[in-house]
Amino acid sequence: MHTHKVYIGILLAALLAVSGCGDSSGKKGIVLSGTLAFPESVADSDAPVLVSVTSSIDADLLENNPREVIIAYVVADKANASFRVDLSGKGLKAGDIVYLIAFVDNNYTNDVPFPDKGDLIGVYYEEGKITPGVELHEGLNEGFHIDINREVFDYEASVSGRILGDDTGEVTLVAYAGDIESSDFTSLDFNDVMGFKTLTKGSGSQAYTIDILPYGRDVPIENLQVFALLDANGSGSVDGGDRIGFYAKTEEEFSSLITITGGEVSGIDMEFKFDVKSPSASPVSVSGDFSLPAAYSPGAPPVYIAVFDGSDPDAVMADPFGAILYFSRITAPETNFFFDLTDTGLAPGDRVMLIGLWDKDFVGGFPGFTPGDVIGTYFEAGKITPAVELHEGLNEGFHIDINREVFDYEASVSGRILGDDTGEVTLVAYAGDIESSDFTSLDFNDVMGFKTLTKGSGSQAYTIDILPYGRDVPIENLQVFALLDANGSGSVDGGDRIGFYAKTEEEFSSLITITGGEVSGIDMEFKLDVQQASGIDMSIAGMFTVSSEYFYGDSPMYIIVYSADDPQDIFEDPYAGLKYFYRMPLADFYFDCDLSHTDLVPGESVIIAGLWDRDFTGGFPGLTSGDKIGIVQNKDTYQFAAELNYGRNMTPPAGYEFRINKLIYDFDADIDYALDMSGTGSFDVEKAKIMVLAIHVEGVSGSLNAACEIELGIDMDYLLGVDILPATAYDYIGIGEKEDPCPPRRLPILTALYEEVVVWEDNQPPDPLIKGLDHGTKDERTAYLVAILDKNGNGQLDREDEIGYYGTDVVEIIDGIPTGDLPCCFDLDIPEWFSGKLYLPTPIKRITKGTNREQRNDGSYGPYWISGFRSY
Repeated sequence: MHTHKVYIGILLAALLAVSGCGDSSGKKGIVLSGTLAFPESVADSDAPVLVSVTSSIDADLLENNPREVIIAYVVADKANASFRVDLSGKGLKAGDIVYLIAFVDNNYTNDVPFPDKGDLIGVYYEEGKITPGVELHEGLNEGFHIDINREVFDYEASVSGRILGDDTGEVTLVAYAGDIESSDFTSLDFNDVMGFKTLTKGSGSQAYTIDILPYGRDVPIENLQVFALLDANGSGSVDGGDRIGFYAKTEEEFSSLITITGGEVSGIDMEFKFDVKSPSASPVSVSGDFSLPAAYSPGAPPVYIAVFDGSDPDAVMADPFGAILYFSRITAPETNFFFDLTDTGLAPGDRVMLIGLWDKDFVGGFPGFTPGDVIGTYFEAGKITPAVELHEGLNEGFHIDINREVFDYEASVSGRILGDDTGEVTLVAYAGDIESSDFTSLDFNDVMGFKTLTKGSGSQAYTIDILPYGRDVPIENLQVFALLDANGSGSVDGGDRIGFYAKTEEEFSSLITITGGEVSGIDMEFKLDVQQASGIDMSIAGMFTVSSEYFYGDSPMYIIVYSADDPQDIFEDPYAGLKYFYRMPLADFYFDCDLSHTDLVPGESVIIAGLWDRDFTGGFPGLTSGDKIGIVQNKDTYQFAAELNYGRNMTPPAGYEFRINKLIYDFDADIDYALDMSGTGSFDVEKAKIMVLAIHVEGVSGSLNAACEIELGIDMDYLLGVDILPATAYDYIGIGEKEDPCPPRRLPILTALYEEVVVWEDNQPPDPLIKGLDHGTKDERTAYLVAILDKNGNGQLDREDEIGYYGTDVVEIIDGIPTGDLPCCFDLDIPEWFSGKLYLPTPIKRITKGTNREQRNDGSYGPYWISGFRSY
C-alpha cells in the first residue's frame, strides 16, 4: 500500500542518516541555488523550510527505496527566502537530471522535519518542460525558484488505464486539475498537476497507473483531466513531432473530466489525438477581436478563440477538435486577441479558419462544444468558404461575432449535383434570406452547413451535415445551393455558376424543412451565371409608388433589373434576363442600388421592376399568385426599357412612372393573331421592331386627329399582353392571297395585371378570365389589339412610327354624320365637313383561359388580323 503522505518524512530521515545537511560551498563541483516563496506566516514561525534534491520523483521509489533517489537536502535560509545546495562528492556530473522539492513543516516539534497534513510543499518546474527535472552543468546552477504553496492532505488515490495505439517512446502521464488555457502545452501550471508518471511505451497498448499526490487539493478533486505527452524526439520539452493523448468517455468528446474521491479510478484509457507541430520558417501571427450577445465581465464563462486547418472547412465544423491547430482562452473582459502562430507550424500560404467559442457551461479542462454554448466563425465577405489564407507577419483585422447557440441534434441533406459542369463546388445549406443577387453578401451566420467537393462530369452525389449551431430544429425555409468556383479564385465572381434545388419546373429555388435525420432527394442544377463585374460607377436610385398597406406589413419589396425589352419575357422566365435584385428594408420606398458588380454598362437598356412578394416565406423572391409588381414605364411612348448612364440613374426617369400596381395571377391564356403590313411606309428591317399590345378596353380612348384619322389614347396600366418582334415578322405584306398563318402568332396574356382590372382566376372556358365592359351582353368588349411599327427600334412610339390595330368595323360618315351607330365605345367629335369612311378598332369580346381566336362569319375560327398601319 502506498503511503505518500509520509514518504518525504522517510526521505529526510534517511538523508539525516546518510548525508547530513549544510553547505560545503568552498569546494569545487556542482552547486544549486535559488529562491523560495512561502506564506508570510511561515517566515514569522519556527517552522523549518527544507529543500531536497532527488534523482527521481517517482512516489514508489521515494517511499520504498529513498536511499536510491535521495541525493541531498538543506535547511533553507528563511530570512532571505533562499537556498544553496552543494552536490560535490555526490557522484553527479554535467548532464545528469535531478529534481528539487521544498516543504514547510508547520507543526515542527524539534524532531526530524516531517510533512504531514496541513504542511506546505512545492516542486521546481521549468515552463515548457514535460517533467520537473533539472539538467545539471558544472559549477553554479542558479535561478531556481520554488513556490511552496501546495497544502498537504491525507488521502490515497490513483488513476489507471491503458495508453492505446502503436506509438512508441518516452511518455509522461499527467493528472491535471487546472484549466487548459491554450493548446500550448508548455504553459501548463505545475501547481495544478496532481500526479504524473514517466514510462517507456512500446508498440501496442500499455497499462499505466498514476498516483494522485495529496498536495494542493483535497478530495474530492473534480474536473480532473488525464493526458499523455509522447516525447517523440527525446528533447524533454513539448515541441515539434511530439503527440498528446487524452481520455474520452465517448467519441463525441475530445477530453473527458473525472472526479477523484479516493482509491483507484480505473478504465481511463488514453489515445493520442493532438500532434505538436514544428515551428514555421517564417513568422506568422493573427490578431482581431470578438463580440458576444451578452456582457463579458470578470467571472463570466470563458471565451476561447481557435485556429483550425482551413483546407477542408466543412470537416472542421463537423469535427472541430479533429482539425484544431491552436486555441487560447481570453480573460474577461478582454475582447481582443493576438496569437503568434509560428510555433504551430503554420506558414504563409496556409489556409485557416478562426472560430470563437463562449463555453457557457465550462467546468474545467478543455473547452467543449455543448448545448447552450455560443460559437462564431470569421467569414470574409465575398468568399465562398470561411477559410482565409495567411501571409507572412501579422494577419490582422479579424472580427468574430460569437452569436450562434449550440444545440443537440443530428441532421443532413443529401442528393445529387446534376449536369456536366466540372470543378470545385461549395454546397451551402442557408437559412437566411437572399438579400440580393450579389452572393458575396451572404451572411455566414445563416449558413447551417457547407461542404466542398470536386465535381467531375455527370451528376455527383453529395451530403451536407446540418450544423447544430445557431438554430434548433425544426429549421424551416432552408435553401440549398451549389457554388461552382469555375475560375478557382475562392470567391464568388465572374464566370462562376450557382445551382439550386427546385421541387418543380415552375420554381427557381425551393425551400425545405429540417426536423432531424436525413432529408434526401435534394438534387441541384446550375441555373445562374455570376456576371463579370464591370466595376463601372453606375447605380439606379429613386422611389416607387405603392398602396399604403405596404407600410404596415412585413412582406418584402425587391428592386429587380432585367436585361430585356419585352415584359412578357420577365413573366415567362423571371431569372433568364436577371441582372440584379435587391431586397428593400421593410416599409422603405427609396432605393439606391449599386450596379458596378453586374456586367451592365452605360448605354444598355434594362427593364426595372419592383416585386412586392406578399407571400414571402424565405429564400429567393418569387412571382406567385397574390404578389404585386410594377415596371418602370413611359405611358406616353409605351416604352418599358430605360437606358443606363454613368453614375447615378434617377428612377423613374423623366416621362416615366414606377407604380407597384399590378397583381400577379396563375393562369395560362393567349390570343392568336396575325400581322398584315400592307401599305406600310419604308423602314430599315435591320433596326425596326414591331410591338404588339393587348389593352383592356378601359385603358383605351379614341378621337379624330386633324386629318380625320382615328387617334388612339392608351393607358399602359391596362396592358394585358405585349410581344416585341423583328420587323420581318409579318404574315402578309400585300402580295398574293392573304391566308391565316399556320401556326398563328400567339400573344400571351400577362399574368401580372393592373389591380383595377377584374380577373376571375378560377374561371374555366367559356366563362371569362377578365371582366370587360357590358359583360354578358351582345355589346360585351374586353380588349383591343394594337401593333406599333417601331421604325428606328428604340422601343418607344415616335412620330415617324406607324400604328395598326385589329378592326372589322367600318362606319361611313356623310357631312359629319354617321350613317349608322358607332360600333365601339369611342366618343368621336366628327367635324361637319368630313365625309368618308372610318376604320375603327374592334374590341375582342371575351378572353378566356387557353387560346382565344376570332370567330368568323362562316363559323370557323382564326387569328385576329392586325392591319391598317399608318403614321403616328
